Amino acid sequence: MDLATKKLSLIQWLSELNDISIINKIEKLKSEIITHQNLMPLTIDDLIDRHNQAEQDIRTNSMIDQEALASYFQNK
Repeated sequence: MDLATKKLSLIQWLSELNDISIINKIEKLKSEIITHQNLMPLTIDDLIDRHNQAEQDIRTNSMIDQEALASYFQNK
C-alpha cells in the first residue's frame, strides 16, 4: 500500500470514528509528534544556513537588540 492510499484509509477510518477517548488519544499523540519534530537536532546544512542568514542580517543591519526585544514581549 503506498503512502497516499494509507493516508486516505486513515482519514476514512477517522471520519467514521465515534469514540471521543480514541480521538483524544490521537490528538495527544499528534501533539507529542509535533513537539518531538520541533526538537529534532539540526543538520550541518541547517546550521550553515542559520549562520549564513545571521551574517546577512548583520551586513544589512536587519537585527533587533536584546533590550528592544525584551521590551516588545513585556508589552504584549
